[in-house]
Amino acid sequence: MNHPDESWKTFVSYAPDTLNNELNKRAWNDTLTRFALRPSAVDLERYNRFSEFMYQHKIIKTQPKAQDFVPVL
Repeated sequence: MNHPDESWKTFVSYAPDTLNNELNKRAWNDTLTRFALRPSAVDLERYNRFSEFMYQHKIIKTQPKAQDFVPVL
């Protein structure tokens, strides 16, 4: 968020032949405002509710707890 040009370069460095194009550049710019300002601030209860939703709608077969799949720093 603080260094969008630098982060774009890092992103495309993973696969420059496929990622470094106009569509991805536009998508990157549109997505910047959606990046978390505090990425380490995780709401485990929100992830638990999402897990419950997916389980109830038979999207997933088991309902994991957030602490089992969300990295908390």
